[in-house]
Amino acid sequence: MLPQTSSEEEELVVMRNVKNMCNRRSSPKIKKKKEAEKTVQEKCYKCGKILRPTNKFGCRCGNVFCMVHRFSDQHNCSFNFKAFSVKKLRQENPQVINKKVTEF
Repeated sequence: MLPQTSSEEEELVVMRNVKNMCNRRSSPKIKKKKEAEKTVQEKCYKCGKILRPTNKFGCRCGNVFCMVHRFSDQHNCSFNFKAFSVKKLRQENPQVINKKVTEF
């Protein structure tokens, strides 16, 4: 489809320029983010040991650990498991209070 007027030509040129600018700007950032995420999750956060996909253990603190440091007491976890459990129990099991019987 060929443009018939100069305004249509200008619109096509502008659209092509915008499309090219968007493609140039977004692609390097996406690649850098993916590469950064990949390097962060390949090593144990505590000892730096290189991990294979079968030996990765994620923790609730947001880090990845090896088989030795996977437990919270081994890597000094900053996540408060006790407070999380108490909050979860309160949400899932609300307290039920019966009305007292006043008449016999």
